[in-house]
Amino acid sequence: MSHYTVLVAIDPNDPKRPDLQTALAPFDENLEVEPYRDYCTGEPSEYWVYRALKRAAQHVADGTGILPYDPDFQGASNRSSRKAPAEQRAELEADAATFHALPDPVTWADIVKLHNERYGTGESDSLLLSEDGRAYTVSTYSKNSKWDWYQIGGRWTGYFYCRPEYTGHPDLIDGEPGTMTEPNFNRAKCDGGPKYMLDFDATRKMAEAEELGRHVEFCELVEHLPEATLWSAFVERHKAEPERYTIEQARADYHAQPRVLALKGTDFQYWNDPFERFQRPREEVLARAAVRAVPGFATLTLEGEWREPGQMGWFGMSDDTPESQDAYYAWANEYVDSLADDIVLVLVDVHI
Repeated sequence: MSHYTVLVAIDPNDPKRPDLQTALAPFDENLEVEPYRDYCTGEPSEYWVYRALKRAAQHVADGTGILPYDPDFQGASNRSSRKAPAEQRAELEADAATFHALPDPVTWADIVKLHNERYGTGESDSLLLSEDGRAYTVSTYSKNSKWDWYQIGGRWTGYFYCRPEYTGHPDLIDGEPGTMTEPNFNRAKCDGGPKYMLDFDATRKMAEAEELGRHVEFCELVEHLPEATLWSAFVERHKAEPERYTIEQARADYHAQPRVLALKGTDFQYWNDPFERFQRPREEVLARAAVRAVPGFATLTLEGEWREPGQMGWFGMSDDTPESQDAYYAWANEYVDSLADDIVLVLVDVHI
């Protein structure tokens, strides 16, 4: 589950997209499309079932993989198990035996057979094999899906400053606060309206001021410690050798860094990677804050094009990169500045 911001551009005189609801409708996760083949990506040996069996075989070979027994544990965890050690060991050995029985190299036909024997209980769960030997599922899920619900403002209510002469104007848009978000009582701020009523300069200056406070606090916490390696570097190492360097090991190495440890118990620990954002010269940090102040994480154009720096996933995690972010925000600011003054801009909090 993730919340993120989308800046929606609306031309009230456009009969195709005259309002927010119509503009966002094509990106509804609940919208089903005609059935299509959704092909598995990567190599057969990268499929998740095969990798799980391979891990089990490695655990059996190394004598590892048995979690502490906790019969009262609820949910899933890689730290404890409701199964007794003997049961865990038996499952690992069975998975290891299945792994060693597979051909090397494994093919998609092998993966399809393996998956369906274990998990293929219905049409939507089964893997199928195409005429050219690729694995796929049949899906009606829209690849344009970007949200399952949304609200104006939400967690970011009071996103824009309005121009002083338009304070309280009925054409300004005020949304509702999100969960655990204070309502916006500042009449100088709003969640959208005609472009000419919005004060982008004031919005950017406030973003700089807020970022300055965060950067000062960040530096006070970590400047006496060696620079941290960015999380993205650990992810790249994992991608380069996924079996030798697991994502669990990547997380452990990242969180063992002195600067990461120094941020524990502070608000910075809840950022995806605070070092990518704040481990920079102050001038650069403030400039980046100003550039990001007006666009949302994504922008929905007048033409119905959804632009974003990366695909948003669960828990606010995105596959964007510093390079894709810089390119996106440069484009988004240029796009917003190019719009006619009577175009309506709305900041939306979307959930996926």
